Amino acid sequence: MGIGQARPYLNRVLRGAVYNHQALNLALKKGGRNIAFWPYKIAIGHLEDRTEAQKVAQGLVDLVNRT
Repeated sequence: MGIGQARPYLNRVLRGAVYNHQALNLALKKGGRNIAFWPYKIAIGHLEDRTEAQKVAQGLVDLVNRT
């Protein structure tokens, strides 16, 4: 299952998030990282290494699931 249906709700709870209806994505900057949510993927920029990437990605997946 994708996260497409959660994006409008995430837009309401994530401070500084911008939902782009035409591009079908939700983007924000948090902790010096660029984060973007699409219907079936999450992109995260400015990560130090694989361990940090896994930790941040898991935190975002948990956030989507809670939302």
